Amino acid sequence: MGKRRIKLAVLGVGVASLFLLEAVARAGIITLDFDTPATGSLLASTPLTTAAGNVTLTATGGLVVVFPANHPNNGIQFGSVNDADRAILNFAFDVNSVTFDFAGEGAGNFIGQVFNAAHVLLDTFTFQNTTCASCFDGTNVTLTGPGIRSFEFADAPLGSISVFVDNLRLDVTESVPLSGTLALLGLGLAGLGWSRRRK
Repeated sequence: MGKRRIKLAVLGVGVASLFLLEAVARAGIITLDFDTPATGSLLASTPLTTAAGNVTLTATGGLVVVFPANHPNNGIQFGSVNDADRAILNFAFDVNSVTFDFAGEGAGNFIGQVFNAAHVLLDTFTFQNTTCASCFDGTNVTLTGPGIRSFEFADAPLGSISVFVDNLRLDVTESVPLSGTLALLGLGLAGLGWSRRRK
């Protein structure tokens, strides 16, 4: 009888461990470097399907283009004649942070912003004079907020010919409730301890 309880306790600990491993496996980063179809090179015309959900690219005005890996300005280029226009990456899933590189042509201000599903502004970044030769050298900007659903960028106020973003990293780490998992783990350990006391 004691051996059976020990086996059940070990089984409980094992099941709890599997749940913990699943929680870790659900964390992840989605990379959009626009070099291949799998990383967004077709986003100007086709939604990108990821493990977390779809990513789409739209604009409120102006012209948005995705350049391939062999182009000098690889990434998303956006230009407009209206300060209110934005290039928009929409996410069909919650994102915790968006990290990106940026650059621009001519004089002007780069603006990047993230919004939630209700289009409430969560975080913003601006850079004066977007003629930035070093911006695509691995310099990263990170915007954060709870439940990011879109990343918008533009040149505002106007001044440069166009602005670029590249090498986006979307943190889609899920917060998995562990209360049930911890309860299972606790029961398993309690059962193991109780069976040892009986023995």
